[in-house]
Amino acid sequence: MFFGKREKPQGMSMKTKLLLILFLVALFYVFKGAIMAHFGFEPAEPVQQTSSEEVQAPSMLPATAMVVQNATVFQEPNGRKPYASVGAGQPVSILDVEDRGQHYISVRHNGMAGYMQRRDLNLGKK
Repeated sequence: MFFGKREKPQGMSMKTKLLLILFLVALFYVFKGAIMAHFGFEPAEPVQQTSSEEVQAPSMLPATAMVVQNATVFQEPNGRKPYASVGAGQPVSILDVEDRGQHYISVRHNGMAGYMQRRDLNLGKK
């Protein structure tokens, strides 16, 4: 303004803005599947099952089981604080739903919940 000085333009030039927008659009196009899957709009990659693959459902534990041998019911899965003894042939209700191969299974006996060792229960599977 004064004495022949020009004002410098503020911000990015139009060319830089255009290149930045094109770069962002190209980046979105390349990673579109991952971005959309992150926000839950579509799966990242559709999974195709081959005929040789067989889907296995998780094995389920029965609702009740018979005790195989005299056993102890514990309050903790580590085998500490026993609170009840169960005789052979007595039924117990199993509280765990999914069989993940755990050593201790959550059971209910005489109204109290606790844990029993897997080997003490007749789960009907070998």
